[in-house]
Amino acid sequence: MPLLKLYRGDTRDFNQIKNSGGFTPQALLKRHQGGFDGFLACPNKVQGALACSCPGMSDSALWRAAQETFIKLVQKPGDVQQHVIFNNTGAISFAKLEGEAYERDHLYQVTIPDYTELDGAAMWRHIFHTQPGKISVMDSRIKFIIDNPSFTQATFLGVVPHGGVEITSISPIPAKLITCLR
Repeated sequence: MPLLKLYRGDTRDFNQIKNSGGFTPQALLKRHQGGFDGFLACPNKVQGALACSCPGMSDSALWRAAQETFIKLVQKPGDVQQHVIFNNTGAISFAKLEGEAYERDHLYQVTIPDYTELDGAAMWRHIFHTQPGKISVMDSRIKFIIDNPSFTQATFLGVVPHGGVEITSISPIPAKLITCLR
């Protein structure tokens, strides 16, 4: 299987990224009882973990929430365009090429060791084991990426929007997959 390399500019240094466990989509952190800002101020964060020890905020709870969000996008792929057009979904964007990453203080490379890219109909069949209903032309151009042949075992859940030059991550990215390039 192919190796997927993604790039992201970020203002945080590598120690901050490692201490927070990696990259976690803001939408998942909004599940915190205090919302996203409450999570940022939370005294129960565990160094090196993606989440905190508050109810419903364990790393495994975040992964389940990412899977639920991904399934909703497979069911209604047009919502992916919301992230591209309005940047309001709380997902994490990555460039496909190093030179296309946003300029920030630090540049990170995320390496997904094994992945499969499927169109909307194929991902639907993969998850639900049935044929999808009618898929619009725009929705058919959206691609879904997972890093495991079994959806329930996947640890990377990404989407390539229609005409996208980026990959949108729905799932957290653990620090062990991240390398600081500068």
